Amino acid sequence: MTDRPSVIVIGLDGGTFDLLDPWIDAGELPAIAAVLREGARGRLRSTHPPLTPVAWSSMLTGCNPGKHGAFAFMRIGSDHVPQFLNGGAIPLPSVFEHLSARGLRVGAVNIPWTWPPPSVNGFCLSGLDAPAFRPDIGHPEGLFDEVAERFDGYFDKTVLPDRNAYALDRLEDRIAKTGAIARYLGRTRPVDLLAVCFVSTDQVQHYFFRSRSVTARDGRRVEDLLLHTWRHVDREIGRIVDALAGPNTTVMLVSDHGAGPTEGGINLGRWLAAESWLEPGTAGSGEAFRRGLLRFGSRLLPATLRERLRGRLAGTRRRMISRLLAEGVDWSRTRAFCWSDYGNISLNLSGRFDTGCVQPGRRDRIVREIADGLLALRHPETDERVMSAALRPGEIYHGPHLHHAPDLLAVPRDYRWEILTDFTLSGPLPDDRTRAVFGPAVREGTHRLHGMLALSGASVRTGEGGSFEGSCARIEDIAPTLLHLLGQPVPSYMDGRVLSEMLSGLAAPRRAEAALATRATEVPYTASEVAAVERDLQGLGYL
Repeated sequence: MTDRPSVIVIGLDGGTFDLLDPWIDAGELPAIAAVLREGARGRLRSTHPPLTPVAWSSMLTGCNPGKHGAFAFMRIGSDHVPQFLNGGAIPLPSVFEHLSARGLRVGAVNIPWTWPPPSVNGFCLSGLDAPAFRPDIGHPEGLFDEVAERFDGYFDKTVLPDRNAYALDRLEDRIAKTGAIARYLGRTRPVDLLAVCFVSTDQVQHYFFRSRSVTARDGRRVEDLLLHTWRHVDREIGRIVDALAGPNTTVMLVSDHGAGPTEGGINLGRWLAAESWLEPGTAGSGEAFRRGLLRFGSRLLPATLRERLRGRLAGTRRRMISRLLAEGVDWSRTRAFCWSDYGNISLNLSGRFDTGCVQPGRRDRIVREIADGLLALRHPETDERVMSAALRPGEIYHGPHLHHAPDLLAVPRDYRWEILTDFTLSGPLPDDRTRAVFGPAVREGTHRLHGMLALSGASVRTGEGGSFEGSCARIEDIAPTLLHLLGQPVPSYMDGRVLSEMLSGLAAPRRAEAALATRATEVPYTASEVAAVERDLQGLGYL
């Protein structure tokens, strides 16, 4: 081991060449351009759905969701109550743990789905699944306090999307500190693999993909917040590479999914109700009283106080209405419901749910009928078919956790439509709960199936112009490729492969027989932590 990492992985949440290429051509992103110029690039196929916990879990484990068990930000309990998940719920070891077990040193900074931090041979500062940035996100013990003291506090997890008083200073601070912490730890704790992730890119793309201008709370006017964010991330990429990369270092830029503008919203909860698959219940007097009290109380607050407490009250309101809506469903007559803003539909199966009313023998027929209805769904104004697929779990997943998978995954065309559902409260709910199936999107940008991958270094084959756009790189291939770059065999249970077509001068990839390893590290969130995670996901554009 040298004092320089053999591999530096830089995660770019929501990175897509569709956005970056025009800026690169215009000279706006010199650090990213240098990686592309000196190495190889290609599109990277994400998971179905292309959602952060699903995609990062596949990237880190080399396995499909049927093996690692993450299908959304949450899991639905037998009582129909959503349970938020974190990285500790993933039963498979990550690539960081594989390398640590083989004597290599690893460092991870702000990588999603790494809370609680694994006890790696090196260091880890957990990412967005941590309920708060506090001492227990760091391994070894004391790491968080050391970093927070050195950098005058840690960075904020989220920056709320206020267009007229945007906290641009906090956004810039978060990006700069992420890069500075990675450089500091990379210098003071030499590792073989260093991984760091920038998540601000995805957040601003969710809220500002179309109308990109904002006024900062310090008076600055930014005409394109997306470009502004990517410029700052690009600067940190350049600083990390300049400070830590040696002549034999491989640099990898990788995104968990792509991104693009949202065409509109499709409320699958409303559609399922209209098609008689979901049966709304009658609110009880207690529920009606609580809902009325909530509306009445919010009107009593002075306007200035409402504005100051908007984020906190929104989280409280959403949690309360979430429970009310779940209670307001007549589960004895509901046969199917949607529980994710990326199209996860589950049947209310007897034996799976406490009040399930669908017998397992009817499952296939109902799934087929719902799938047929989804594929026939057309926009009322354009007459365009809005769904490209209705996927069964057996078509896209395999492994011991299929029982946690949805019975059907509704895939909008090119993921251009935002899936809305009252059950999980995708976006702020209007007062009128009887909104139509089709309506305006809550978020301006959504995820796309294909993200980006770029490699540079002595072990990288540049190819014809360094482009491998036509290769079949999948997100599950990242962990095997990292293992191979560091001279390690790939466990036989991993679904991914080594991306040999992008590499040069290395020995042939090796597979090592290994059973599907498991670990028991799940740490459920407390009630207060669930509230914090919900606020963070709302601020990040996921709820």
